Amino acid sequence: MITKQALVQKSFAVVALLGLLIGIYCFAIRPGQLRWGATPRVLACPLPGDNLVPDPNFYATRAVTIQGRPEDIWPWIVQIGYGRAGFYGYDLIENLGSKRGIRSAREIIPELQGLKVGDRVYMSAVAYLVVHSMTPDKFLIWAGDQQPPGGAFTWR
Repeated sequence: MITKQALVQKSFAVVALLGLLIGIYCFAIRPGQLRWGATPRVLACPLPGDNLVPDPNFYATRAVTIQGRPEDIWPWIVQIGYGRAGFYGYDLIENLGSKRGIRSAREIIPELQGLKVGDRVYMSAVAYLVVHSMTPDKFLIWAGDQQPPGGAFTWR
């Protein structure tokens, strides 16, 4: 039979371990996730759209370096989205629990190249962002459609 004191000690140990794991995540892992791939130089540069959300409670700059010319990369960026060309991520992970499945395109899809300001880009069957602004081969900003936007993504 477990005593009340032993139960309290075990409960305290579980809570302490959980607190330790949350602390490790918040202070050691999470900061790296919020700037994954971004160099100090990239982090120091302002991005188009930085001023869209007046008081953001979440800010992340993640980067991937692609060897190529902007005009060769742009067609891949404008076709991103659910029901479009996918997200070029790990399709297996993106499809966990999905019967339909999202597959990332492996080619440029001509009919998806006409993206324009005001178009909706779906993240899922029900969630979307709106193309706020764009300059081909330079940047693309997706934002929420409320004013001011509650969030924004910049592709540069």
